[in-house]
Amino acid sequence: MKVSAMRYLIFSLFGLFFLSCASDYKMLKPAQPNVSCQSIILKSFSNQWYSASIDVVGKHLSGLLFIKKMDDGADRIVFTSEAGLTFFDFELKKDGSFEVHHIVELMNKRAVISTLKKDFELLLGKYFSDSPALSFSEKDELYISHNHQSETAHLIADKGCNKLDRIELEGKGKRKVTLKAYPDFIQTTDSLNLQHHNFDMKIKLIPIQKE
Repeated sequence: MKVSAMRYLIFSLFGLFFLSCASDYKMLKPAQPNVSCQSIILKSFSNQWYSASIDVVGKHLSGLLFIKKMDDGADRIVFTSEAGLTFFDFELKKDGSFEVHHIVELMNKRAVISTLKKDFELLLGKYFSDSPALSFSEKDELYISHNHQSETAHLIADKGCNKLDRIELEGKGKRKVTLKAYPDFIQTTDSLNLQHHNFDMKIKLIPIQKE
């Protein structure tokens, strides 16, 4: 067996050991890596306008959300009401640090800010850039999984990598977040729904064109 194949097998079995301890992912089996699949299904959400709604801790906020890739490699994320009130203005910097330029008092809670930070890191693919990918399968689905500190992010596609069904964030073996695109991430995305399973927050984004 080649060294690279042996290394992949060890990584897969190591990842599977931890996944098998959790009821949400215990059915996953190691699969052959699809080198091109991740590059196909990950796309940039930079410089994009969305009609957005965020439900958090019993409050409903709606308006426009803009994600812009800055010249220095940072991502600026601004959410405003239709009337122009800025709900929050975040910056995810190239080095991984995070800066809050502004946030309204209603949302100015450590748990809310931390959760939003992770949500946008997931949306922008930050979880998939700095760790080796592991591949698993369950029935007709392919999981491309990345360990990131104490969490694992999963890109979940069909085995032919023709359709990305959803992105999930797992923590300690439990499903924490599901990010789903309708009808699909790869071809055309009419809307994005992000649902938390252990925190009272959900986000809906509808891409819009700005002249």
